[in-house]
Amino acid sequence: MLMAIITVILTAWLAFYCVRYHKRKAEEEKQQVYELIEQILEVLRGVGGPAGKDYVAVSHVRDSLITPRERRAKKKLWEKAVQFIDHYESRVRRDIQAVGGEDCEVWRWASGVPHSPGNSPGGDGGVGRPPAKMWQGPAFDNLGPQHVPNVSPTSCLKIRNMFDCDVEFGDNWPSRIQDSILEKCEGVSIVHIAVDRGSREGCVYLKCASLSEAGRAFRALHGWWYDGNLVTVKFLRDERYHQRFPSARHATCRLRPSNNKRLSLQVPTGQPEASKNI
Repeated sequence: MLMAIITVILTAWLAFYCVRYHKRKAEEEKQQVYELIEQILEVLRGVGGPAGKDYVAVSHVRDSLITPRERRAKKKLWEKAVQFIDHYESRVRRDIQAVGGEDCEVWRWASGVPHSPGNSPGGDGGVGRPPAKMWQGPAFDNLGPQHVPNVSPTSCLKIRNMFDCDVEFGDNWPSRIQDSILEKCEGVSIVHIAVDRGSREGCVYLKCASLSEAGRAFRALHGWWYDGNLVTVKFLRDERYHQRFPSARHATCRLRPSNNKRLSLQVPTGQPEASKNI
């Protein structure tokens, strides 16, 4: 009887250890895939320019990131990274291109432009769904007075549709979302931002230094396209906001982007920058 109990305990412990081991290995592999994806995107961001081609061979990217000694061991990681980019990265297209006299698979970095009523997909008068990952312009020519309050009721805002938590990767994507908001609200005094990483609605919470500043933030963000999604904004009661984010109650320091590159506002020459519309 004692031996049977010991056997059951050892079996249960071994099963628990195996499950935990495989789960840890799966998490490690997932993190390695995300790191490889970020490295690939970093290479692709440098493709193009006045004197360069607008594509790069997939095999060339692989060979530049993975040494010959590691290619067999990292084959599975590479295939998962390529599959993720094909399915979830709207800025990258995979095509066939003649390189050195032979057809091979290439990646192209597809930068989007703000859409106007004349060029929006579907011909729906400016309410089409643009594909690029940046601030792409207002969805409507005029939001109308019913959508933009004359007097801001509170200094706190809830912003929807800023991201898709199922496809974001890496550890610093919330910082990129925060930078995009601060860049779009250039000149607005924002003292607190919280990105809800698990939100299915892509929610970001924001507090401004005053009611007038909150109104400016509302007008800068509400009804704009970002990353192909229509961003909507509503006001939150200060008490409710402070209940959820106690540290925001005494926040007074104006937040600024983590860099001065203004990446979310970059548009082709001849197009107005999003910040001009604030």
